[in-house]
Amino acid sequence: MTEPRPLYSVNQFTTPHNSFAQDVEQVARTGGDGLGIWEAKLGSPDDDGAALELMDEAGLRASLCVPAAWSVFASHLSPSPAEPDDRAQAICDSIARLAAFKPACVVVTPGSARDYEDDEAMSIVMRTMERAVEAGAEHGVTIGLEPIRASSGGFIHSLQGSLDLRSALGADELGVIFDVWHLWDEPEIHDVLANNVEALVGVQINDWRDPTRGWTDRVLPGDGIADVPALLRTIANAGYRGWYDLEVFSDDGTYNERYPDSLWLQPHEDMLQQAQDRFADVWARAVA
Repeated sequence: MTEPRPLYSVNQFTTPHNSFAQDVEQVARTGGDGLGIWEAKLGSPDDDGAALELMDEAGLRASLCVPAAWSVFASHLSPSPAEPDDRAQAICDSIARLAAFKPACVVVTPGSARDYEDDEAMSIVMRTMERAVEAGAEHGVTIGLEPIRASSGGFIHSLQGSLDLRSALGADELGVIFDVWHLWDEPEIHDVLANNVEALVGVQINDWRDPTRGWTDRVLPGDGIADVPALLRTIANAGYRGWYDLEVFSDDGTYNERYPDSLWLQPHEDMLQQAQDRFADVWARAVA
């Protein structure tokens, strides 16, 4: 098949030791089209104008952007605010802030609901996502719901589960995120992707290390066992033309593990160049 050049971006979780300005410079220099902004890297809202200017000068667009408190339920990575209603308000405030960057979408995940019974957790998730969608509509922002794999504690842990929640909310403005690491081995994933591509608002690119040592032990696309080319082929054949956003966690102690072969132990720009090369390779194989 003949496919246009894909939109490729880098999520700022991938480069934990870079500043916002370093991310902009390095992503542009290594061939990226966009930046998946992590709100925590923006700093003060007073600096947002300067951040926008940096991105404009570099020719980068905002892709899959992530609030500082990105999950419905608190976690050790995002512990505050603790109460779900307060977190819902924080998410809505983040949507309003990130709207200035004109993101492809703002990513929200339920996260882990281990402190709640299923019925209560679902009620909280529904209520929070309704508020997020309303805030998105007010500010012209699409919301992307990201499922987290069950082994990482995700309350919504499949692409089908995200689609079911979208349907239950009756919100066409709510899209879903496909993250390779979380969903590559979901049963019938190729059929689910092909049959629901209109709901897909972002694809997060990475790969599954075998054996994997934890959620922060991901590898570059093509370096694992997830058959990324086949997944991208299914997505592209179904008509997806949105962003492919590199999101790789490879812990060097930042998240309490220190893998001796961590990608984060090398200069981030070197890793970004390797990642861009890997993505170009898996894309070429996907569309060959």
